[in-house]
Amino acid sequence: MFVPLAIMAIGMLVGILKFQRLGQAQRSVIILMGLALLVEVLSLTLSKKSFNTVFIFHVYAPIEYCLLAWVFVKTSFDRRGQKALYLSMALIFLLAIANLLFWQSYNELNTNVIIVSSITLVVISVLSFFRILNKMVYTKIEKSSFFWINIGVLTYFSSSIVLFVFGDWLTQLDLEYSINVWLIHIFFNIIQYLCFNIALWMDPE
Repeated sequence: MFVPLAIMAIGMLVGILKFQRLGQAQRSVIILMGLALLVEVLSLTLSKKSFNTVFIFHVYAPIEYCLLAWVFVKTSFDRRGQKALYLSMALIFLLAIANLLFWQSYNELNTNVIIVSSITLVVISVLSFFRILNKMVYTKIEKSSFFWINIGVLTYFSSSIVLFVFGDWLTQLDLEYSINVWLIHIFFNIIQYLCFNIALWMDPE
């Protein structure tokens, strides 16, 4: 649990020191990492006091989606694609509200929103990679901050789809499965924020 927090903290430090030299996409990543760090610290603090912390993710999940979608708006898509991304942001917020009101209350993890937003981000990420390959947007792709952001998004959210679709079912079978599911989640979370950290060291788009 503390490894992702340390990686986020390092990323925040790098981002603050380089903030004036960062592009808009990189700044969005800094905001996301700061928000994620706040959520993780708040969750740990409340859980130690025996509070149910899943209500935090009802707020965090749509905000996380919008910040990442904003990165793709600024770096990867044409005008039509940008309009579709703006529409998706509004729909995710509407889904989050409807999910809270009708399906998963504040004391349940909002897996419906997480799964839908994860699927959408994976599709967006794959489409972005196809655009990069077809149009040869970058000559040295490994030096692109967007490439590393996209790798982080694709890796983490593709794993999230599997974990949150099958996670509830697996955790009902045995406590050991529950522990393993969250360990896997933490592992992919580490990969995501390592990729974001690398993106912050790259020149802006």
